[in-house]
Amino acid sequence: MSIENDGYMPFSNSEIKSRFATIHNHEYWQFVFVKEGFPEFLIDDQLYLTKVNELIVVPPYHYHGILKFADVSISHFGLYMTNEFLRQAGARQVDFERYLMEMTENGKFCFTMKEEELDECRKLINELLVNDDRQSNWRRFSDVSRIFPILRMSIDTMQSAERELPKLSLSPTANRVISYIDANFTSKFSLNDLSRMFGLSVSTLSHEFKNYTGRSIYEYVLQKRILLAKQKIFENIPLSEVSYQCGFSDYSNFLRQFNLIAGMSPSKYRKSLKKDD
Repeated sequence: MSIENDGYMPFSNSEIKSRFATIHNHEYWQFVFVKEGFPEFLIDDQLYLTKVNELIVVPPYHYHGILKFADVSISHFGLYMTNEFLRQAGARQVDFERYLMEMTENGKFCFTMKEEELDECRKLINELLVNDDRQSNWRRFSDVSRIFPILRMSIDTMQSAERELPKLSLSPTANRVISYIDANFTSKFSLNDLSRMFGLSVSTLSHEFKNYTGRSIYEYVLQKRILLAKQKIFENIPLSEVSYQCGFSDYSNFLRQFNLIAGMSPSKYRKSLKKDD
């Protein structure tokens, strides 16, 4: 099972011994279910002091990770899902992606879950982890039959549960730059524009951003644009229009960058989506 081939992947970690974890991001959704001993979780430079029986939902390309914790036993498990898998799961009738984006806007990432529902999610994820049926079509059907109730309980929790608010911001400058880029990544701007806007030299801005995210500003903008392009390709519009709407002024550059990041051309990617419908 792999996130690239299947569009979903369960995980489970009963103990983590390191006091610090790498801050990272990826292009798929991450659902984390906290059972015990998981005090600090970082999302987009905001620190959340999570509690027992908590659901954490991290949207694509949001920087996140465990910041630090005491030497205690940590029990958490979860599920990765791509936007493409969510669209297939919705069968064009339920827009899971839109629901999740709406419910995680404005920093709403952490939700208190009913203990019995969290335990049920753990049971289903454990079943996903041990499902090694070699008949791939049957395994996928079996997996999806377990993922649907996880999605249902998670969305029910997000709609009704109390939300955990962030406690502090660790790097206000990086957070402000990320927030600006997230709102304007399809527009044209340069490093000089950003340096003037935030009152920093280009070198200081670039260093602080990469030190926090592990990526250059250019790489971050490019990732955001390609992620949007993957969503737009699902719509019935010309690829040249997809390129324009995602902020690429040069169509050939769009084709080159999409192939580099997605591992295939936009036209092949569109065909793969139609094949999966």
